[in-house]
Order: sequence, then C-alpha cells, then structure tokens
Amino acid sequence: MTAPTEPREYMRIRPIHNGTVIDHLLPGTGLFILNLLDYTTLRVTPGLNYNSDRIPGGKKDIIYMEGGDLTADQMGVIAVISPSATINWIVDGKLSRKTHPVPVPDELGDILLCSNAKCTTNTEGGSRRFKVLQQPTDTDPFRVLCRYCEKEFYGPLVRFYTGQTLKDVRRGRFEFRR
Repeated sequence: MTAPTEPREYMRIRPIHNGTVIDHLLPGTGLFILNLLDYTTLRVTPGLNYNSDRIPGGKKDIIYMEGGDLTADQMGVIAVISPSATINWIVDGKLSRKTHPVPVPDELGDILLCSNAKCTTNTEGGSRRFKVLQQPTDTDPFRVLCRYCEKEFYGPLVRFYTGQTLKDVRRGRFEFRR
C-alpha cells in the first residue's frame, strides 16, 4: 500500500524567462480565456483552482505564457471576463510591468458576436467591431454597440464568437470552440 499524497499549499510551476502571467482570474474562466487567446506558438501552463485571498470564494485560475504578448482585444477579453485579473510581463526572469485592473479598451474586435440576428456580420461574415459603452462592474452590466448595424446590447445578450454568454462563462458553463 502506498502512502497518501500530502496536500501542498504552494504552486509547482516552472518560472518563465520571457512572457506573460495572467493571474487572479475568476475560477473556472482560465481555460475559456486561454481558448480565446492565440497561443498556438507559445508554451502555455494553465493553473486552475489555486487558493486566493483576493477573489471572493477563495479560488483563482492563472495562465503562464512563455513568449508572445497580448493584444488590446485579448486584454479586453480578460478584463471583461475576469475584472479581478492582473497581467504580469516577465523579461529575463524578472517582473518588468504589472497591470491591475486590466483596462477594457474603447473598442473590441472579433471576440464578440452582434446580438442582432440580421446584422451582416452574423449572416455574411466580415470583421466585427464593438464600441464599449459601459465597462463591466459587479453592479452594472457590460454594454457595447455594434459598429456595423449600430445595435446596442448589454449583460445577458453579450455573446462571444464561440456562442457562450458572459454569464455562462463566469459560471464555468462553456464549450471549447476554435
């Protein structure tokens, strides 16, 4: 009979030399955010359900990305899905810059779908752009305006290009789609 494994209170992830650490993500959102980021050429280590004093519920997700950088749209995704997130840029093994809270840009790109079923971006494709009218908070819904059809939508109507709503993602209910 083998001895039971001791519970460990620390993370065992190899430090990165150059890259990005996305920390303090709401629990259950790390894999969805990773799915939305273009990480195919990067070495990535997701960490799920780590202990956290900063996030209500005491758990967090974390993503380590060796190499690469984040675009404004990618940072926007992180800010919208997990407002508590912190982004750390690592250069030569040392913290070079830290961003908290992560700002939502004035515009978001192809990460969202227009809620107007008749919008040309939904029926015929094409580039999608959305003006951010109201940043997400705990009490106020996230509001955006489609630049193509000028339809304004918010809260439960916000859907990502994968089809999931913001509410579903924050509750950990989502599917992976590329």
